[in-house]
Amino acid sequence: MRVRSLEVKGVILMMHPACEPISFLFDRGGRLRDLMGLLSVPDVMPVPETPFVSVKTQFAPVEVHITIIKLLQYFKKRYVSDMEVLDEGEFWETGDERRLREKIAFLDRKIAAAADALSSADIAGAAAPSPRRMADVVEDILRRKLSDEESGP
Repeated sequence: MRVRSLEVKGVILMMHPACEPISFLFDRGGRLRDLMGLLSVPDVMPVPETPFVSVKTQFAPVEVHITIIKLLQYFKKRYVSDMEVLDEGEFWETGDERRLREKIAFLDRKIAAAADALSSADIAGAAAPSPRRMADVVEDILRRKLSDEESGP
């Protein structure tokens, strides 16, 4: 078995135990690389045309999300003027903490509703269903439950 060298330099920040680490790793060509991509993509796969890094902040305190956005704003201003950020919480674009909190609360309610619907459903039934049938049943349960819920903020 051949082990691939991860020839990158940079930093990985652990902002909070309930938040994914955020990495700023660069390969020899100076391209931004995603840590998970480095670990999972075979050598034969080309480097993506548009490098990206993602970080999930959903389960960390809102202040962690805000801190990461402020860090990215600083990097954009100081070092990477063409940086683009896709912030599902819209704090990058708006700076509106109230809106960010509303969006996180909305997702928390949806996750709780999905967990409740799935935990109270008899998914398996008498016989073990095929993976495709299991996916269909779960999708149907979630569609029914979540369509009854309010729409997004």
